[in-house]
Amino acid sequence: MFWSGMIIGLFVGAIALALILGRSAPGMMLVENQSRLGYGETVQAIQDAAVAAGWKVPAVHELSETVNKAGFDVRPVTIIELCKPDLAGRILAENVGYTITPLMPCRIAVYENGAGEVVLARMNTGLMSKLFGRFVETTMKQATAETEAMMANVTAN
Repeated sequence: MFWSGMIIGLFVGAIALALILGRSAPGMMLVENQSRLGYGETVQAIQDAAVAAGWKVPAVHELSETVNKAGFDVRPVTIIELCKPDLAGRILAENVGYTITPLMPCRIAVYENGAGEVVLARMNTGLMSKLFGRFVETTMKQATAETEAMMANVTAN
């Protein structure tokens, strides 16, 4: 009797934990801030801040233009790719570093929400870094700190 109750309790607890994580994971893995600037100004300010901080901007994707050309009417959204070669090189110097290349380069999305506010969105790389440990965690934390500093003059909060 005791063991069956314990097993049922563990099972119910596991289901509850899965539901909680399933609902909260997206909010934990993504970070959003409202911009204090207009849409185009925000896109340009992020690029300018990146270059000033020694980062490269390998690509800027005007996602809304691509989607609008396909016949969909969507609000403005731009994806800005950012790379700091010395940080990327530090990660790629180790074979295990290649496993995180899907997260490289860093990306910041700038979009206009339904209320007409300009929003900056990105992955919570500071939190994600904890999953990798060792030198990857240290390097990702540095990249996170630097990208957040780049956005400090743009974000409203």
